[in-house]
Amino acid sequence: MKGNVVIPFQFFGADDFENGLATIKYSDDSFGYIDWKGRVVWRSAKSTAPSAIAPYLYEESHPLLAYSGSWTSLRSTSYSGGTMKTLAASGTVVAKFNGTAVTLYATKGSACGIMGVMVRPPLEHLCKC
Repeated sequence: MKGNVVIPFQFFGADDFENGLATIKYSDDSFGYIDWKGRVVWRSAKSTAPSAIAPYLYEESHPLLAYSGSWTSLRSTSYSGGTMKTLAASGTVVAKFNGTAVTLYATKGSACGIMGVMVRPPLEHLCKC
């Protein structure tokens, strides 16, 4: 097999990319996930094997995301997937999943408001975005 090294060799092992992420293994048997640029997006705190369910990346236009309120779509090559949604008033987006972790990527800035994030059961967090 021929090709160029895109991500330097730095992990004990790695799986193929699926839905924008790849499972990686460290020499201490911990594991994590990297994005296609090689950035670690999550690393386990203990030595455990990854679940059989691969991570999945939901872009803002994914059909399993249910929006309510007046959302506006914006386009830019700088946005993940080329688009993002904004909301000028109250509204919600619901993403149903089975799993043990979730990572939320959002824009943060002086023109942004407050976003509430609820993961049930029973964990709740508020973050200022």
